[in-house]
Amino acid sequence: MVFNTEKLKEKLDLSVVSEDVLRTLGFFTKDKKYNNAAALFDAKWPIYTRTSDSCPTQYFEEAEIKSSVVSNGCLIQGTIENSVVGRGCTIGKDCVIKNCIISSDVVVADGTHLENLIVDKHASVLHTKEIVADPENPGYVKRGDII
Repeated sequence: MVFNTEKLKEKLDLSVVSEDVLRTLGFFTKDKKYNNAAALFDAKWPIYTRTSDSCPTQYFEEAEIKSSVVSNGCLIQGTIENSVVGRGCTIGKDCVIKNCIISSDVVVADGTHLENLIVDKHASVLHTKEIVADPENPGYVKRGDII
């Protein structure tokens, strides 16, 4: 999957998808504007972060992660591919998360398939087993929604 970062920016308000998230997705794309991973290792460019004390992410035996960034404090039992997962998320057993941006504190129920989707903070996907959006027009789940 090659993320079209310009189309994402056109579709979404940057208060929802920050430039940092687009740059993170750029690690998985050939988009030269965002794919600058080598710059992270420049001694003249210090990196400042704000920490949030939480436990490390727990990957259960059946978890499978490919080309993704998973933040701390998560419980992962499913498959995540080409995605970014925020802090404190719970990804249930037999889930498939593909080409998604999952914000902090999101719960995805067992057996759910999400693809080409942006899920905002504190949302829960509990009652719907499949949401697959067009890669050119990603879907969006609002902050705090329960689906």
